[in-house]
Amino acid sequence: MLTGPDASPENRHRFIQEARVLAHLEHPNIVPIHELGVGADGQAYYTMKFVKGVTLHRVLDEIKTRNAETIAKYPLSQLLTTFQKVCDAVSFAHSKGIVHRDLKPENIMLGDFGEVLVMDWGLAKTLPSGAGIPPAPAEVSSAMPSRTEWPPDSVGAGEATPFQTLEGRIMGTPHFMSPEQAEGRIGDIDVRTDIYTLGGILYNLMTLSPPVSGASLAEVLEQISNGTIRPPSSFNQKTKPRPAGRGLATPDTQPIALPHCPGRHIPEALSAVAMKALARESERRYQTVAELQKDVAAFQGGFATSAEQAGAWRLLTLAIKRRKMEFSLGAAALLIILALVTGFMVKVTSTLAELRRTAPALHQQTLALI
Repeated sequence: MLTGPDASPENRHRFIQEARVLAHLEHPNIVPIHELGVGADGQAYYTMKFVKGVTLHRVLDEIKTRNAETIAKYPLSQLLTTFQKVCDAVSFAHSKGIVHRDLKPENIMLGDFGEVLVMDWGLAKTLPSGAGIPPAPAEVSSAMPSRTEWPPDSVGAGEATPFQTLEGRIMGTPHFMSPEQAEGRIGDIDVRTDIYTLGGILYNLMTLSPPVSGASLAEVLEQISNGTIRPPSSFNQKTKPRPAGRGLATPDTQPIALPHCPGRHIPEALSAVAMKALARESERRYQTVAELQKDVAAFQGGFATSAEQAGAWRLLTLAIKRRKMEFSLGAAALLIILALVTGFMVKVTSTLAELRRTAPALHQQTLALI
């Protein structure tokens, strides 16, 4: 811990608490911790697996700046696979009664060989229903503040840069913070708080922008509290100013680039999934991470999501897209059958017409024979 023995009681507690939480979360998508201790100088430390790679935040920034190599490596389909692995880690933590509270692209590491690791569990909260976390080792106890040294989750919040974690009563990262966090409603924080921030990450994957923006922290928190979030699909029509050329009276406009999206277009169905996860009221969000994952998987598989409330025509369109080969063969077979039936009907009609023409003569011949 960089500030060592001079760190505030709260910072010491969070440093050691993160190590204890990670020791309780053994999962392929959560960075493992190896040791927690205190050095001879009284400085607390822990050792973790070394993760070689880049943050998801950096990947999205490179896509935004149209880095061709990054766009080719991380199209939206690949980013959704990454998102599912993040959800796996968060869902596992929830099964242990632990809420992350600070999920964001900066806290997600992408390894060189497809590894996805959720980092920075310093603001994790153990729910009353959780199994609890292991006690700190004896040699660390002296470095931990007592519960009476500082009021957890109740100190005032300070100013922070847009992507910097806020500490204190309002805890989290402003642009990805849930309404209950922004309003300091600590008692309302539960697994659905993480579902909101997962929705923010999904939003960021599509639009390359966070769900909310503002000139100040107060403006950002107000937008979160009011639920002022535009759907990701609205970015399909969004325009930005283009510098006016010589002789032009006003600037022209051009579409915002979404080079990683299929057809440079954000899918409406996936937009609906993100907006459901980002609902202001927690009861209107997905109630579990598994529900969110199910909808994302449905989109990936070409099925309708529960968030979009698809009608019959939409379901038929998706079915045709999923079974292009079968529908093509069926259509070809139908055309062949129609051609055969048409030829047969033409032949029958021709035969009946001929019989009608020859019937009177045959009738007279029959009478003559009789």
